[in-house]
Parts: sequence; structure tokens; C-alpha cells
Amino acid sequence: MLSGSDLKIILRNAMAVTSSLDLDRVLSTACKAAVELFGVNHSALVLFDNTFEYGMVRARHPQLEPRCDKIRLRATPSEEQLIQSKLLLIIPGMANGISFLGSVGDVLWRFGIPSTVSLPDVIKDQVVGSFKLDSIGERIVP
Repeated sequence: MLSGSDLKIILRNAMAVTSSLDLDRVLSTACKAAVELFGVNHSALVLFDNTFEYGMVRARHPQLEPRCDKIRLRATPSEEQLIQSKLLLIIPGMANGISFLGSVGDVLWRFGIPSTVSLPDVIKDQVVGSFKLDSIGERIVP
């Protein structure tokens, strides 16, 4: 059940989303809301190309430097599993799955992200991207 503060976060962000026609602003607001609601340090929306060669980071909160906008999907076991299974993917610690993460692990390592949760974005039974919830400097799941 949602708490009063959770409802305030949802309402505040819903108002921000519906008051804008700027897609970049809407997506960034969604990422910011995810950080606030789930208590993670970072979130990102990644959209996949039609051939599943790569994903492009379309929105994130907060911004991390240096930016990494393009993520290789092919030959990356974690991303291939997400695409095939269409199921939530939880990586509780980098040490447990660095080879499983492939090139995504390199990106996470660079930003000090030891734990991540990836939710597939599915439209009409087709994975079109993923929504990432990341912990910086600490594990988010046991």
C-alpha cells in the first residue's frame, strides 16, 4: 500500500508530466519519480533499436558524467535474457555477475553501480527497451 508521501510524489510528477508536451521533459520526470519512489540513486530509460544491436539512453536521473548514451545489447547475456524472457532482471551485486553483464557491466562499473534492476518495456508482446533502477555505491537487494 502506498504511503501519503508516495502519493504526493506520484501526484506531483503526474502534474508535471501532464503539463508538458516536451517528451524529453516527460521522460526525465518519470526517471526522477522512480528515484524518489523506489529510493534508488539513479534511473534510466533505454530504448532498443529494431535489430537489438544497441540501446540508446533516452532519459535518466540524475545525470551521470561522463555520459554513456549507447549501450551494446548483442553478445551481452543480461540484455539478451531480458529481451528473450520479457521478465524483470535483478543484478544484486557486480561481483556476482560481471561476465553476465558484458558491456553493460563496464558501464555500471564506471559509474560505481554495484546493483541494478532492469524492467523490460514491452509493447504488443515486443520488448522495445528497459527501465533501469540503479544503486550507486551500495547494494539494493540482498
